[in-house]
Amino acid sequence: CTKIFILMVSNLSVFFPSCQEQQKIASFFSTLDQKRELNERKLEVLEKLKKGLMQKIFTREIRFKKEDGVDFPDWKIVSLGSVVKAKGGAGFPLRLQNEETNEVPFFKVSDLNKFENRMYLSLADKFISFETAKKEKYHYFNEKGVVLAKVGAALMLERKRIAIPPFLIDNNLMALFPNELININFLYFLCLHINFSSLSQVGAIPSISANKVERLNIELPSMEEQERISSFFVKLDERISLCRDKLETFKVLKKGLMQQMFA
Repeated sequence: CTKIFILMVSNLSVFFPSCQEQQKIASFFSTLDQKRELNERKLEVLEKLKKGLMQKIFTREIRFKKEDGVDFPDWKIVSLGSVVKAKGGAGFPLRLQNEETNEVPFFKVSDLNKFENRMYLSLADKFISFETAKKEKYHYFNEKGVVLAKVGAALMLERKRIAIPPFLIDNNLMALFPNELININFLYFLCLHINFSSLSQVGAIPSISANKVERLNIELPSMEEQERISSFFVKLDERISLCRDKLETFKVLKKGLMQQMFA
């Protein structure tokens, strides 16, 4: 077992380390897999916790209190359109999609799926220049908004993200821009709780309109309670993101080590 043997299987040469080294390698990868599985279970627990807490907080089964222990005012029933402006995206012709610039991101549905875009839309496949935007009469957005899909199968996935200005969205997306009555982070978590696909029009391809979204009734807490709620969920999301980052690190590390070890 102290020599390296070559096993010939159907003309394929496979190099084997000594038995002792095999055991060390197997033990190493077993430990790595155990840590990954532990982190996966922790992530699952945190995601279930978030889902359960969102349900209880947005149905007011759980309420926050002021610093002095006093209750916040009752939530008010308002139309979503009274606190946000819903705006659809624009067509993005192929002739504009290969411009080499990084000035204005032009987000598409596929960008919502990127690992880096878990809460904030920060990574886009396509950009256009300010000059092109002006020439093509694109009015890019200069304020933060919550972006979601408004048509097709992507609508049913219920993915929502916060986009940082300046940005553009294509015509398969919609953005909700808050006014002074609603906190942007609270709006984001509220949107995660809302099942927008239930508003979809009947037809072969599901879709929602800005008008229908704005007519939706929501229950809105005071600005101070909005800030408490959003701060709580931001911190919980930070823990969830940390778990996801660790899982991605384990995945990349294992793949890299296996390639180097068995190359």
